[in-house]
Amino acid sequence: MHFGHSLLGQMLLILGGDIEINPGDRGPSCGICSKPATDNTVYTANRYHLLNFSGAVEANPCLQTTNGTSKNQNRSKKRTQPKRTKQTKLTCLLINCRSLKNKVNEHKPDVVLGNESWLTPDIANSEIFPNDYNVFRKDRPDGYGRVFQAIKKDLIVTQRLELDTDWTQCQLADKKAKSILFGSLYRPNAHDIKSLHVLDNSLSALGDKLHRHNVVLAGDFNAPNILWENQQITGNISTSELLLEIVDKHDLCQLVREPTRKQLQTQNILDLVLANNRNNISDIEVIPGISDHDIVRFLINSRCRRKPNVKRKVYIRKKADSDRIRKELQALPKTSTKHKLNKDDVGISDFEINGESISDRKHKSELLSEHFSSVFTHENISNMPKIPENSNPSINPPIISARGVVAQLSVLKPDKAPGPDEIPLWFMKEYANKIAPTLTKIFQESIDIGVVPKKWKNANVTAIFKKGSKSDPKNYRPISLTCIASKHGFRAKRSTVTQLIGTIHDISSAINNDSTVHAVILDFEKAFDKVPHQRLLRKLQSYGIQGPLNNWLESFLTDRYQTVVCEGEAAKPTSVTSGVPQGTVLGPLLFLLYINDLPNALNSSVRLFADDTLLYGLISGSSNSDELQDDLSKLETWQEKWQMKFNPGKCKVLCISRPSAKEIFFL
Repeated sequence: MHFGHSLLGQMLLILGGDIEINPGDRGPSCGICSKPATDNTVYTANRYHLLNFSGAVEANPCLQTTNGTSKNQNRSKKRTQPKRTKQTKLTCLLINCRSLKNKVNEHKPDVVLGNESWLTPDIANSEIFPNDYNVFRKDRPDGYGRVFQAIKKDLIVTQRLELDTDWTQCQLADKKAKSILFGSLYRPNAHDIKSLHVLDNSLSALGDKLHRHNVVLAGDFNAPNILWENQQITGNISTSELLLEIVDKHDLCQLVREPTRKQLQTQNILDLVLANNRNNISDIEVIPGISDHDIVRFLINSRCRRKPNVKRKVYIRKKADSDRIRKELQALPKTSTKHKLNKDDVGISDFEINGESISDRKHKSELLSEHFSSVFTHENISNMPKIPENSNPSINPPIISARGVVAQLSVLKPDKAPGPDEIPLWFMKEYANKIAPTLTKIFQESIDIGVVPKKWKNANVTAIFKKGSKSDPKNYRPISLTCIASKHGFRAKRSTVTQLIGTIHDISSAINNDSTVHAVILDFEKAFDKVPHQRLLRKLQSYGIQGPLNNWLESFLTDRYQTVVCEGEAAKPTSVTSGVPQGTVLGPLLFLLYINDLPNALNSSVRLFADDTLLYGLISGSSNSDELQDDLSKLETWQEKWQMKFNPGKCKVLCISRPSAKEIFFL
């Protein structure tokens, strides 16, 4: 296959492990049996060698006996795979890339510490690296220099962001011993002193963490005049003395002893591996590189924690006994399904709380659960806002039809995840005609008596990383999985395009009339989680949703519980005291009904879609600017009254006009 200059293709070759070491001549080399070489063997005179995953060679005795017959001659030719043993070492590569775009390597490393990546911020990781690596980068806008770390995704890794430096830091959690703190650094030339001061200050800032972890700091230090065997300095490069002082000050040792860059008659050790535990690193070797620098390959003796292969229950559609299912559905037996957790969630990084690293899955689940519950609103029942008397006609409770239930079940996407009841969507869709009559009776009775089944009000919650430090639980958002009743919540054939068309029309008309438009984009803080229930129910009453239907909605909103699941471990269920249920049809609709009165007292135009709000008005003079600022002040009063909150940090002001115009507004 020809990859040419394909970024992704070449990095797949670098890290994908699809290349094996060329064994050379694979003729009948064994001096005893003359057995021909196979794809994964290399032969010497009397022994053959198996290549292991890292490219190292281990010897095994020839199977030929002294009388010329093989011990395995009469055995089955079918090979048996060797037993997998627990991996107790990490394979690491220190690579000076000098552009990642055209390089090839045959190793399968767990950790790659790279420098001179020549990557710019506009190049995505997916263009360069395989999907099974987490990549942490420090790029430069001009694309020269800088560093990265690529770490296999099955390793539990935490990026350290507390130090604002030009070198990357990642921490791997060890099962029993100290965690491993990796650092990658690039020093542009032998006379550069700034990067050495940054390194010294960063190591000092780590404090006792430097000694509580196994530290591995690697990179191109560009110190050609240091003889590392005896730490002697040749030549007149004074900055090398500072490097030796830093190594000694922080109790580090330099472990590379072979030249890593060879040019004509010059051979220098430029690429260094510094560690605070010499015994933790073994098998250091310098191998051919992918630039003018060779690669330093080494092993770390550590059983780092890896993400478990969490077992999950999957109902295989092809193995279903369709005839029996149909018969059982026709008989409609009264069965119960034991509630189990959906454990199909991805692993997350270790958390760091008050300087302590948290790697226990149960503990991480509890921390996430605590954070997700902290955003709920504590409603002030004693000071309920007055709502105008209802002038809307009462809405009659809906009549549920089996035909309508079948129509809804028929549009389910069978590949989506089920809710806490673990009923697969393909089952609901395929047997829609059989189960619709029973579901219709359940739905109708639920509405008539104003009670939602308890299990329908439970949700399993997984955490999705947003941005910032992965070691902070506050940087994750919850994703709820509810029962299959519904998965989407916006009006059919209505989308952001509907609101966008109206907005563009207003703005275009203003520009054509040489007017200026000032727009304020507003963002609610934790919008769906903060809606207070009693205030919402009162608003629904004013809209004509009364009696049994209001009772049903109260049952739908209250006494809900959520269970956070992290890497297969569940936290204790917590009560959901506010908010509209996410992952349901009614959730977004109820939120819109709650903020529906927001534009009533405003002079500006308002566009609402889910939790996004756009406020804008035509500006023809200072009085119009004052009106827009007046509306923002009214919104502050509204948010206090209804216990909602805008996030000023995410609110933006936009000025649209032909000439240059600028106003300042406050929220």
